[in-house]
Amino acid sequence: MQESSINICYRGKWFEASARAFNGDVEVIAPLLPDYLRRFRASARVRGFTLDSSGNIENPERLGEEAKKVVMVRIKILTPKA
Repeated sequence: MQESSINICYRGKWFEASARAFNGDVEVIAPLLPDYLRRFRASARVRGFTLDSSGNIENPERLGEEAKKVVMVRIKILTPKA
C-alpha cells in the first residue's frame, strides 16, 4: 500500500506526517489488535472479545479472523509544521 502525506494536529501543534492504511492485513493488524482492544474495551465487547482482570484477551484464537475485518492506519510524524 502507498503512504500518503498528511497534516495532523496533535496536542495543539500541527505536524507533517505520512499515513498508510492496512485493510485486513492479518500479519500487520493481528499483533496490534490486543493493545487496541485493551485501550478501547467497548470495541472489544462489540467485536465479541472478553478481557480478564489483567487485560488479557480470553479468546485470542479469534484475533486472526477479526484482523481480516479491520482497517488500521499507521501515522508517522515527520516534522513540526511551521
